[in-house]
Amino acid sequence: MKCDEARERLLSDYEDPGALQHLQGCRECFEALEAADPLVALLLAARPADAPAPSSLVQAVLERWRPGRLRSVTVGVGVAVALVAVAIEALLGADPARLATYTSGLFAAAAGLAGGMLIAAETVQSILVGAPALLAVLTVLTVLVCAIWLQLARTVPRWTPAS
Repeated sequence: MKCDEARERLLSDYEDPGALQHLQGCRECFEALEAADPLVALLLAARPADAPAPSSLVQAVLERWRPGRLRSVTVGVGVAVALVAVAIEALLGADPARLATYTSGLFAAAAGLAGGMLIAAETVQSILVGAPALLAVLTVLTVLVCAIWLQLARTVPRWTPAS
């Protein structure tokens, strides 16, 4: 289908499948129909003019952007992943007989650590349940600390570099 025929068919019947197929592949027809559409002109006229960002916004964004911090986090994550990978390789690549001797010791250490943590949690629970006033004081302190952190987070201080 030629461009003139496709444009005429689209103007008379905007759902003509042959003309729509031509329109999908023909940039010139699309631009011609778009230029003739009065709605496009109204939308372009209603668009507000581009406004530059205030210099204070640009300065605030640049002050808060710290590329070094992101780099150190990335390096830290990379080192942690490498250490985990080395540990997995050492455990899986070891001789099974030697691995079995370490496994029992690791499980015993993990069980001892978990048992100690459970005993500590049980002790704290019994103290707090036995002393409701202490629990109330700790709750109030927690709420106060959260309120202070919230206030600090809402008011971002303006830091100025020392001269």
